[in-house]
Amino acid sequence: MLNKNSSIAVTSRSFSRNEELKRKLKSHFSNVKFNDSGANFSDDDLVKFLQNCEGAIVSEDNLNREVIEQLPNLKVVSKFGVGTDTIDMKYLKKKKIKFHWKPGLNSTSVAELTIGFLILTLRGAITANRKMLKGDWVKPTFSKELSEIKLGLIGYGNVGKKIADFLQVYKTKILVNDPYLKKDSILPKNISRVTFKKILKDSDVISLHLPLNSKTKNLIKKEEIDYMKKGAILLNLSRGGIVEENALIDALKKKKLAAAAFDVFDKEPKFNKKLVNLDNFFSTPHIAGTSSSSTLKLGISAIEGLALNSKNG
Repeated sequence: MLNKNSSIAVTSRSFSRNEELKRKLKSHFSNVKFNDSGANFSDDDLVKFLQNCEGAIVSEDNLNREVIEQLPNLKVVSKFGVGTDTIDMKYLKKKKIKFHWKPGLNSTSVAELTIGFLILTLRGAITANRKMLKGDWVKPTFSKELSEIKLGLIGYGNVGKKIADFLQVYKTKILVNDPYLKKDSILPKNISRVTFKKILKDSDVISLHLPLNSKTKNLIKKEEIDYMKKGAILLNLSRGGIVEENALIDALKKKKLAAAAFDVFDKEPKFNKKLVNLDNFFSTPHIAGTSSSSTLKLGISAIEGLALNSKNG
């Protein structure tokens, strides 16, 4: 169990910039350090930062077995965020380190940015903007409204459902593929459950909303892209590593895909510049889940994870 004087470290940059969250955490613990420099931690740097700490609030940090093994004092890990693919959950359990995580807290934030990406790509605004930055005034030849398309949602969890709800008013036709969706689930009239191959073949836009694991790693590679419609659009605001980036680059260069927009990358923060520099590719640095509102929700949940495992409560 933690106590008031336990050493606590916060690796998250978003949390460390939020004065309200910092005050809330300090009301529970007196010995707290934050990532004030905004560092992206390597494994070695992460070990140094968390050394001697009993509690930690982590974000996208690589909390693997080798890192955990070098942190003998660690008792509680609380997640700021929703993904657990960078954390060795089995080894935490083996070392009897408590873990706190609450999914779905930032689903509205992610869904809203997905809609933004969807509209930008459908209207050809991304390529038009790139050309304007080069001094060219060229209107897009590809421009569709939300009511004209079939949107394929691969993953129909908290975020996928929010997106579908937002699009109800536009009467967008939505195709869904999710192995965890119950067979007897009742879906709205504009939503159809289809196979993985059918969603690739029939969708004008495919949006990925999946965790990264052994089954989803490189789920979308050359074979899957070849199966998609010519001129289709691919969105990924879930996890880097789900799309094989070299195959995506090739498809965008050859115009097999009209455009793509990603918030996540296989390597972060050292992203693939060849991909990001393409005129028909739009990118953001993993910001989908960090609106002001969701940052507060995620931070409070992370604080609760430590407080619940403290003698102070």
